[in-house]
Amino acid sequence: MNAADKKKRIALYSFFYTALFCASMALAYYTFFKYDKTFIKDGDATDQHLKALLYYGRWLRTVAHSIFVEHRFEIPTYDFGIGYGGGIITTLSYYVIGDPITIFACLVPDALMAKFYSFIIVVRLFCAGAAFSWYCFYRKKDASLLSVGVASVMYVFCAYVLRSATKHPYFMVPMIWLPLLLLGIDKIIREKKHILFIVSVAVSCLSNFYFFYMEVIFVVLYALFHVIKSSKNKIFTLILMLRDGIVGVAIAAPILLPTIIQILGDTRSSMEYKIIPVYGKEYYRYLPGGVISSYFKGYWTIPGTTFLAGSCILLALLFLKKYTSNKVAIFLCLLTYSIPVCGYILNGMSYVSNRWNWFFVFCICILVVDSWEDLVTPSLGLIWKEWVLTIVMTAIFWRLYRYSPVRFKSDIILGVSLMLILLLIRTIASVICLKYQKGADEAGYKNKCKMIIGISVLLLTLFSLKMHGVYTFEKEYDNIAEAYVNEDVDIVSELINSPIKQIRENYQNEPSYRISGSYDENATLFHGLSSTKFYFSLSNPYICEFIQYVGKTIPSTYHYSGLEGRTFLNSLTGIKYLISKSDRDVPYGSVQLDEKLFENPNALPFIYGYDNVSRKADADEHTVLEKQEMMMQTAIVDSESSDADELFTMLSAKEVVFTSENVDYEISTGDNVTYDENTGEFVVTADNAVAHIAFEGKSGCETYLCADDVTYALPGDDDSLTYYLSRLESKRAAVQVRSISGGEVYTSRKMDICDKTFRWRNGIKDFVVNAGYSETALEGFELTFVNAGTYRLGNIAIKCQPVDAITQYVSDRTEGISAQVNFNDNNEAYAISHIDANVSLDKDKLLVINMPYEEAWTAYIDGKKAPIYRVNTMFSSVYMEAGTHTLELKYHTRGFGIGWFVSLVSICVLAFLIKREKR
Repeated sequence: MNAADKKKRIALYSFFYTALFCASMALAYYTFFKYDKTFIKDGDATDQHLKALLYYGRWLRTVAHSIFVEHRFEIPTYDFGIGYGGGIITTLSYYVIGDPITIFACLVPDALMAKFYSFIIVVRLFCAGAAFSWYCFYRKKDASLLSVGVASVMYVFCAYVLRSATKHPYFMVPMIWLPLLLLGIDKIIREKKHILFIVSVAVSCLSNFYFFYMEVIFVVLYALFHVIKSSKNKIFTLILMLRDGIVGVAIAAPILLPTIIQILGDTRSSMEYKIIPVYGKEYYRYLPGGVISSYFKGYWTIPGTTFLAGSCILLALLFLKKYTSNKVAIFLCLLTYSIPVCGYILNGMSYVSNRWNWFFVFCICILVVDSWEDLVTPSLGLIWKEWVLTIVMTAIFWRLYRYSPVRFKSDIILGVSLMLILLLIRTIASVICLKYQKGADEAGYKNKCKMIIGISVLLLTLFSLKMHGVYTFEKEYDNIAEAYVNEDVDIVSELINSPIKQIRENYQNEPSYRISGSYDENATLFHGLSSTKFYFSLSNPYICEFIQYVGKTIPSTYHYSGLEGRTFLNSLTGIKYLISKSDRDVPYGSVQLDEKLFENPNALPFIYGYDNVSRKADADEHTVLEKQEMMMQTAIVDSESSDADELFTMLSAKEVVFTSENVDYEISTGDNVTYDENTGEFVVTADNAVAHIAFEGKSGCETYLCADDVTYALPGDDDSLTYYLSRLESKRAAVQVRSISGGEVYTSRKMDICDKTFRWRNGIKDFVVNAGYSETALEGFELTFVNAGTYRLGNIAIKCQPVDAITQYVSDRTEGISAQVNFNDNNEAYAISHIDANVSLDKDKLLVINMPYEEAWTAYIDGKKAPIYRVNTMFSSVYMEAGTHTLELKYHTRGFGIGWFVSLVSICVLAFLIKREKR
């Protein structure tokens, strides 16, 4: 094919693919257009993805202003608006930072960000199909335009995409870069060209480290197979590929290195997690049918494409020596789907999940392209065998799924029916060709029949995509579209103009204190104010350690909110403003400012101090309530650091006063629940069973329900294969704890308890539930066990803790300290790189800086570097002598600076390789 013909072919396919993509998009997502829905899902998108994109646009503009207007190459990479305070790069690299598409957010004003969010979802979908098409045409030069077009829309609008593209937009990223990575491997083998592979590795790594990890596994397997199969200098070729991969990864180092450092310290990596030995029987039963349907049955296993997957698989099975690599790849994928430990490994050894569906879909769609000629060529000798296989498959599916839910059964009937319709069309076409096989225009009839079959495949595929969209989004079926934001809702304005904005404008214009209470997840991100709410995938491990240390229940290690109105903890963490509907959910002494806004007068400021210290090892011997009171009186110092030893010689220890008291209680159970006093186990046989704890509390106290070594097991859990085969996906259980006063509910709290195999575990074993401060004595707790199973609540105790000493504790922590703090957050994103303070002390003290401890911070006192100590599990502190001093805190994201150096060197290597390739 000459250059001119090649250009025409590319232009023709580009037009065809664009038209086909638009038609498929309209059909698959018709429900969204029908009900005027955006691609913004209420929940994950509004809490995480859209907020991350909005903030990213502001942050990019802040960085650009710093460099190009202020001429300062100082990139602020910390923001107090990220939960308790956190790194921008390490938090948002999972969502937006590094993705070449989201970088255009810097050009988009806030008012248009929702439109931009939806637009880049469509762009990602289009790019995924384009990348797949490029790979197909390079791999198979004579591939028909129709075959690649059909396979591309199957790839782009598979069930995995319908479920994830709008819910988690970055889940589309590997579908763009996988074909380009594999294309890069092929170019190295065939043409000795390395640039595409290096660039694809770099951008894929920058775009999303989580999916890049999976891509590396598949790319390595692909490279080994093709090098062994095709290359002459096998070892040398593999070495060159390894070199190219290293160069590509090194280019991504400014984002990758900080992220890796964060992951290695992430709490989830050290969390106990039991890998299930097998999936449940229902999982295995639904897996075969899932290949041709859009049904989702747990563990993110969504292998479905369209009916055409079934047709091509059956066709390939009829050839013993053809499509060997396709069949092997598909078989290995199905085997991987069947073994939980494979899902665990591919998910970064975090928990069992099969989010690598995109690779299986890729293998299926490649089979469609490879088998297209046999699929559309009339051949009665082949088709009768397909009829036999299809009828056998239909019988098996009928046996497996006749009693399945209507939703899945409808999807399977659709898939099998379309397979039979296509087979019937091919049979008729084959009969026509057989009739005219001896005629003068035999070839013409054959080509016409091939065209009819090809167009039939296209139309049936489009219909299948349409129906998968219906099954996934429509109200009568999965009704996923219901959770998406309507077009007439100004969602960006709602996210930005939250109650947090009013606090920033009317009460607090700097992050000197924190906010807590009832408001949207990550709402403080736009206002630079620190809070107790956080919901992003990577978090500071010391924050989670603190929450676990004080026994506060949270949904997971990266999703936490509030401190249950505990007076001592709210003071310690500097929570000054609380948004709450009830004065029972705020700490003692809080003053109501507005209908839902309270002020805590006992909040400790950004800088406070101790003149005495205790070792954490000693504090660990105390109960949770004793520890939280202890932290108000003395600094609990993490003594693992060698620097901390010197601190104990400069500051003395103090005898701590504990005021909490145990209260006698009696436990009674209702229907469907029994209690074993010896083991502490509640055996619950039905959901929402109730037990009661009666006691006589004390007035003027906070009342707590305490339990140690809390565990939950699903009904029948004996850790046997039979048990695992009999169940579906593991779940989080919950106990609703309602305190009772005067026969009525006083407060309501929830204990989130995880099964040992639950994927989003929180790592909390010792629970402390605060019923709130009450002037009158409470009289009991009502425990509602939301899920059936066995709950173990060891060493149950009811404790009452007086909190009227809080005023004196706060006075002790602030006495003799004067501090003027400049946060240097005067920019659009409220991002910072350093904090300056002038501090005056009446005597030597350990100064606590009310922000999470992180190794990325460096402290300077009067210009001299000073060690930063971790105190009270989570907070930063410095030792300062009496007098007036300057304190400067500088934040440098770990790995960011050296990452830029490594990246620039690698870009120079890439430039050299480009120049050499051109020669």
